[in-house]
Amino acid sequence: MISMYLYQNSIWGNERIMGWLSDSDIPVKSVLYNHWRTAENRTSARFAAESTIDMNLSSSAFYTNYAGRLSLPDRTKYTEAMELVNQADTFSTRKLGNIGFCWMGAWRNGGSYKLN
Repeated sequence: MISMYLYQNSIWGNERIMGWLSDSDIPVKSVLYNHWRTAENRTSARFAAESTIDMNLSSSAFYTNYAGRLSLPDRTKYTEAMELVNQADTFSTRKLGNIGFCWMGAWRNGGSYKLN
């Protein structure tokens, strides 16, 4: 079996949940988020936190604002890149059975996956 690794980005799903909740007549008092404790979930966790305060927060508005808080010079490129990552994450979790997720240390300095 071949496994591929992908940067996790669950923002699309979280955005849909909050949209459903804001349009629903069903009273919901809490949302439970389940995620791995890895550095790559920082962006998704931040969106989850902010969207519970502003249920109408869009992913594109979040990315643009978050890029500014990260002091990134090109907010548009960051937003476009993160939307592509989000599309890849959504596609792979729905359509592919061989996608896994990997902790950031596996990629830094060769981590556990050093090329010989």
